[in-house]
Amino acid sequence: MSAEVGITAPTLAEVATIVNEAFLRWQIIGGAIEAVRLGTKAAIEATGTVEEAAAAAAAAAWP
Repeated sequence: MSAEVGITAPTLAEVATIVNEAFLRWQIIGGAIEAVRLGTKAAIEATGTVEEAAAAAAAAAWP
């Protein structure tokens, strides 16, 4: 993180705050992505044809 001082923020403490905030946001976003991924995977596995699988994959609403 010290390499980010002066680029991302003026101090190491401020860089750490920004990194922590990004981590917290990615936990939320990552959970949403994982939910869509697993739901789409289940929807594809429940299909019977390639066309149905393609439609299930196309219906995924990624955050």
